[in-house]
Amino acid sequence: NIKKSKKELITDLLVIALLQLSALGWGVHTIYTQRPVAIVFWQGTFYTVPAVALNDQQFDLDLLNQYGQQRPVIIYAEKPNEIIGLTAMKNIIDQHAIPPHHQTQLYRKLESHYEDIRPLQVDINEIITVDAEMKTDLMAIVEKSNTQITDYDYFPLRAKYNTIIMMFSHEGELKNHIMVPPSNTK
Repeated sequence: NIKKSKKELITDLLVIALLQLSALGWGVHTIYTQRPVAIVFWQGTFYTVPAVALNDQQFDLDLLNQYGQQRPVIIYAEKPNEIIGLTAMKNIIDQHAIPPHHQTQLYRKLESHYEDIRPLQVDINEIITVDAEMKTDLMAIVEKSNTQITDYDYFPLRAKYNTIIMMFSHEGELKNHIMVPPSNTK
């Protein structure tokens, strides 16, 4: 409004700038707390775990270093074998709505359990038979790395917005990944 005094115009601009900076600050905070800090294997599938899920449990994120130095760290969640552990896990699910792959008391080093999960991998040949795009992506990876399809183990990763096929060496080292087209995500 051209009828406003210079002081009123400056006040309006300062209010707008303050609102914009507040929105930017909130956006940065939201992105930071939603960043994936772990990829956890639970019953045949890897899942991403955002920082906020562990912060809400008062879990010190520096403790993730015991599982590996890369970020996000790749972890195995071990299903309890005894009734006490299963009951405790179920109570956490029921009372606090914390899924098993967010329950840090179940976390173990993946490398110690990799041989246990290898039989649970997906059949990549079946997948690439029905999905030409994924076959093209996989063939580009194996050609570039001068490897074979059989040189990898394949596991699904269910992230918040995508599904990915993670490619591991037979020793359990993450080597690469293939995006699952959105139309094929279940």
